Order: sequence, then C-alpha cells, then structure tokens
Amino acid sequence: MVRTDQSLMLVLGTLFVAMLFAAGCTTAPGPNASTGTLATTLATPGSQASPATVEVNLSIRDELAARAATYAAGIDGDLLARAVALGPNSTEFVSVQRSLQALQASDPKAAFIYTVEQRNESSRFMVDAAFGTPNGSSPGDVLIEVPNGLPASISTPGATGIYTDQWGTFVSGYAPVRNRSGSIVGVLVVDVRPDDLE
Repeated sequence: MVRTDQSLMLVLGTLFVAMLFAAGCTTAPGPNASTGTLATTLATPGSQASPATVEVNLSIRDELAARAATYAAGIDGDLLARAVALGPNSTEFVSVQRSLQALQASDPKAAFIYTVEQRNESSRFMVDAAFGTPNGSSPGDVLIEVPNGLPASISTPGATGIYTDQWGTFVSGYAPVRNRSGSIVGVLVVDVRPDDLE
C-alpha cells in the first residue's frame, strides 16, 4: 500500500511539472545550457534578454573588467605618460609597448591590447601593442569608432557591449591606468572576439 501511494504521488508530481511546462511557466534547460555563444549571452543595449541571459552578460562583462584591471595595474602610469610625451622612438615608449605585447602574448583570447587617453570627449591612442604593424595605431590617432558602451570618462574598470569596427567584432574590457600619485593618465583596453568567449 505504501508503494502504491508513493507511485501515485510520483505520477501526480510528473503530471504537475508537465502542466507547468505546457503552460509556459518554466523552461527546460537545453543540452548546452551552461555554455552558449556570446551572441546569445551578451545583451546589447535595447535587446530583449531573458534574466538568465542578463546574468551571463554581467558575468562576462565582470570577467573582462577584472582582466583589464589586472593588466592596467601592471602598467607604470608615469612611464606611460613619458612614453607618450617622448614618442615612439623613445626607450619609454618601447618599454610600455613591450609590456603590452607581453600581456597580449600571455592571453590567447586578447585580440588587441592598447592604451588610450580621454580628453575633450574624445579618445586618442597612446601606446598600442600592435604599433608598427598594419593593424596598429599610432600615438595620437583618434579612436574614430568608439566601442559601444565605452564611457567618455573612465574612472573604474568596466566592459563594453558587442560592437563592430574596421578590425572586426569585439567586446572590450577597460580600466584606468594610474601614476604613482593615483591620478589617471590613460585607459587600458583589451579587445576580445566574441567567438573566443564562452
């Protein structure tokens, strides 16, 4: 008799769950619920995203912001300021560029790493890891296509939404670079291709 009652309860419970699914009260996770492409997990402003998508979106952005903050902390802000003032032929510029190149080499997901200066509501390249290559930018070059979600004035780490520019489609983490006195001298940006993020 006890087994019959338990069996009946199991059947009723299964029917109840099935009715919830049929009524649209809940959704079953797909076979790849824990993964997914960035296009479905990163919501851009104005998009209609489910709460689960927004949660993953924030998780990805937090990870990119943390990555940029770690990289920015490793850049000597005083050296960066001198590198920009003295130009690409200076040992200071070469030193900062090599630091950026080492960061990029250590991060297989980083497509580009560079620093920008924000002034008068525009962003200009300072030192680009790719400077001197066809995809590199020179000091003073204006960041014409500002990434979607990049603030005009950055004081804390963060991340952009998905955007496309002449170099491809990216999501970027950013963080301020500070000098010894704590003043912001520039912003480090790390671009990652959506396909390289889970």
